[in-house]
Amino acid sequence: MKTKINIDEFREDFLRICKNSQKILITSHQSPDGDSYSSVLGVYWYLKNIILHPQVDICYEGEITTKFSYFENFDKIKVSEDLLGIINNYDLIIFLDGSQIYRFTKKYDELQKSKITKICIDHHDTDNVTVTNNFDLSLIIPEATSTSELVYKVLFEGLKEIPKRACEVILLGILTDTGNFRFIVKGQEKVFDIVQRLIYEGELNIRNINSKYEGVSEGAFLIIQEFIKNAQLINLKTKPSFIITFIENEFLENNDFSIEAISDAKEIITQSLVAISGATWSVMVYPKTKTEIKISTRSLPDGINVRIFCENLGKQLGGKGGGHDLASGVNFENVKNYVYMKDFKNAVVQYVIENEESQVLFS
Repeated sequence: MKTKINIDEFREDFLRICKNSQKILITSHQSPDGDSYSSVLGVYWYLKNIILHPQVDICYEGEITTKFSYFENFDKIKVSEDLLGIINNYDLIIFLDGSQIYRFTKKYDELQKSKITKICIDHHDTDNVTVTNNFDLSLIIPEATSTSELVYKVLFEGLKEIPKRACEVILLGILTDTGNFRFIVKGQEKVFDIVQRLIYEGELNIRNINSKYEGVSEGAFLIIQEFIKNAQLINLKTKPSFIITFIENEFLENNDFSIEAISDAKEIITQSLVAISGATWSVMVYPKTKTEIKISTRSLPDGINVRIFCENLGKQLGGKGGGHDLASGVNFENVKNYVYMKDFKNAVVQYVIENEESQVLFS
C-alpha cells in the first residue's frame, strides 16, 4: 500500500490513476452520513467536470436516505445489495470516508482479495492496520475535520473558481461532521479558510444549507420519544457517567418507520443525551436488521474516547467498532444470543461495569 501524508504527492498519483482507468466506481460506508454523501458527490463532480472522465459511477451497498437529495448529482447515486457483485465492471474503486473495508460491504474478505485498484481517502483514526493495508493508494489524515475537507484539499483547492453547486456539496460534509463547527478543536482551525471561500464563491448562507437536509418527521419524533423513555444514567467508579438507551425491533416494525426517520432520530438523540447534566458520553443500542445490532456512541471532550471504547467493545463482544474519537459505533452481525435490545443493552452495561477498572475497554 502507498500511504501518502503529503497531499500534493497524493493528488499527483490519484489523478494519474484516475486518468488511466477505464471505468471508475466511487463508494462509501454503509448507513452513510452527510460527510459520506458530500465526499462521493465531490469526487464525482470533479471527475466528471474537470477530468471529464466518461465512465464514473457512485454506488452504496445497502439503503440510503433521500434527505440529502437537494445536493448536486445525488440522483446519480446507485444502490446495490452486494457491492462485490458489481466491482468486476470497474478497474478502479475509490473508497471515501472509511478505511476499514467491512464498513463498505458485508463481503469485505472477498473485496480485500480482489485485484481491482483501490484508492482510499479518509479522516478516521484506526488501529486496524491489517485492513488499511489493502489499498493501493491512500490518504488518511485523522486530524482533518472531515473527509470532505480532504476532498477539497486534494481536488478543489487549486481550482480558480468553484461553482455554487459544488461549493454546496463540499460545505455539506464539513458542516455535518463538525456539528456546524461545534466539534472543531485546536489544530483544525484552518478549515474556516475553506468555509470562507466556499461561502464567498458559492454565495451561500449556512442556515439555508442546513435547511436543505434538516427537519424532523412525525416518525422521527416518535422514535426519539421511545429512545428517551428507555434512557438510563449509569454512574461508573473510575470513568465519567454515561447514558445508555435502546429501541426494540418490534417497535420499529409495528410502526413501519422510514429509513430517514430512523436515521434522523438516531442523530438527534445521540447529540441530545450528552447534553444532560451528569453525563459526558452516551450509548445507543438499536436493531439494524433482524440479525444485526448497531451501537452508536457520542462523547463530549471531557468524556471518553469513544473510538477506543467501540473498537475494544467490538473485539470483546464479537462486533466491529470504529469511527471518531467523539463519535463512533459498533456493528454486530449474525446476532443470536440476544433476542431483545433491552437484553443486549443490559449485557453492555454489565460488561462495562465489570471491566471499567481493567482498562480493557478504554485504552
